[in-house]
Amino acid sequence: MSQFTEAETQSHCARVLIHEASRRRRQHSFHATLLEWAANSRRRYIAAKAEEVRRAPLPQLDLFGDSGL
Repeated sequence: MSQFTEAETQSHCARVLIHEASRRRRQHSFHATLLEWAANSRRRYIAAKAEEVRRAPLPQLDLFGDSGL
């Protein structure tokens, strides 16, 4: 079984919650709750993605602009 990042997990969770909310449109209060949960999951996805970008190592830049070949 593969490991998922926090961002991937939150993105998947949001998609599942939105799908479930669309199936339960007639249950108004629970439909709204599912959409709130999906929005929260989406916010956690954005925060996790920003953290991944922040922690990613910066590529080594060539000091003189050539590839050294």
